[in-house]
Amino acid sequence: MNFHDVLDSVLKRPVTREEALFLFQNTETEEKRNSLFAAARAVRKAETGDVYHFTGGIASVLPCRLRPLCNYCPYWRKKDQNPLPVEAIVAGARYFRREGVKKFHLSGGTTLGSEGQEVLEIVRSIYEAGLTDMKINVNCGAAMSVETMEQLKAWGVDSIGAVFEITNREVFRKVKPGDDFDKKMQFAWDIQKAGLAMGSGIMAGLGPKETRYEDYVNSLFDIAQFPHLASVYISKFTPDPAIPMHDWEACSVEEAARLVAIARLLYRSLNVTTAAGWTEQEQNQGIRAGAGNSLFALAVNLKVDYWQGTRQQASFSEDNIEYRDSRPAKRAMAEQCGITIAEG
Repeated sequence: MNFHDVLDSVLKRPVTREEALFLFQNTETEEKRNSLFAAARAVRKAETGDVYHFTGGIASVLPCRLRPLCNYCPYWRKKDQNPLPVEAIVAGARYFRREGVKKFHLSGGTTLGSEGQEVLEIVRSIYEAGLTDMKINVNCGAAMSVETMEQLKAWGVDSIGAVFEITNREVFRKVKPGDDFDKKMQFAWDIQKAGLAMGSGIMAGLGPKETRYEDYVNSLFDIAQFPHLASVYISKFTPDPAIPMHDWEACSVEEAARLVAIARLLYRSLNVTTAAGWTEQEQNQGIRAGAGNSLFALAVNLKVDYWQGTRQQASFSEDNIEYRDSRPAKRAMAEQCGITIAEG
């Protein structure tokens, strides 16, 4: 393959498996990375335009009962940790609406085999508070029945998350020993049965270096099989003292950005975003690599002490709950990257 011929081809149609692997293998220099990023930006502009909207997120809405916990995740490692109370979640949703952000996600832990009654209680409380015009994504693992998801859809929930991080089954078992790949796959298809859109995610830097590029390609294409896929986030492995993988090498922003770019060349018009592990300063590289078209800007969570190097300081706190607003930084980033933010 010729590098520039491949880039010319993927401007017109989705990248193939062979081309995706070729691009991972041949973009380790800055010059070629920049060419890859330029192609991804061109696809984004042609497919979705360079107009972005702000989103919000409320974390720790449910405890994680996976045992053992995922080896890369610092959440839920304190014995006395509790989830956000429902009234705090509703207050967070009100905060988003007051600030003009009507699309947000609820993220929490997973209880394998759960029917999702706790999720129903949370979402019911949000809508009963009069926030019926909010678009909600629920990302709480493979822990809801089809019937639960059908009820969520009837209430107005926008999409459900089925996040794999990596689809190499052997690596999945090693880094997610308390999770279940087959249940995750079935859950992803159940989201379609319920008539909802699906969000997913891949973690850059998670697998072994020897097979990393192949794992990226397989994960991208395995997730692409779902016709109801609407969004994919790219998180970036970041070591934390609390996790079993504390001595695993942090993923470089250059590698994670290449994964963003190749995801854009495959997923085209879907919402491809950066997620956990990217600092505020690094997120502009995700935009330059083709990420878009949403910007996570408002966050509500319990006061936490993990991932100190990547989390933004709280804008204000109430009753041990942090509210974070990164819209000023996102507006500055938009100006630097030549994109437009549609507010309100």
